[in-house]
Amino acid sequence: MVRNAFEEFFGDDLADPSARQQYEQARSQIDAIDNLVRRLDDERERRGWSKAELARHAGLNPAVVRRLFSQQLPNPTLQTIAALAAALGVQVTVVASDAFRDVTADGSVSAGAVTQVAR
Repeated sequence: MVRNAFEEFFGDDLADPSARQQYEQARSQIDAIDNLVRRLDDERERRGWSKAELARHAGLNPAVVRRLFSQQLPNPTLQTIAALAAALGVQVTVVASDAFRDVTADGSVSAGAVTQVAR
């Protein structure tokens, strides 16, 4: 198994099942957001738009769009995602994945769902 820097640093702590579960849930959320942002950026590039052009089409501050596509851990609002998707003419959907249908004891969905961007 390939370990990232976080796993290397906190390796012993992640041996605890509770800590591992929290890490896996956070990692899944980060991966889902990162995937969504990358898919939107891919669509922007496919259209040949600069980040400033996309911001203009979406009615957003160019600095917001620039930061979104350049941050290591973006955390956009749903409003920002909706504006970008509309400007790009794409639809963002959330589709439950069979692998992630489990619900934890506190009622939250374990590891989330799969996010798709479609033209």
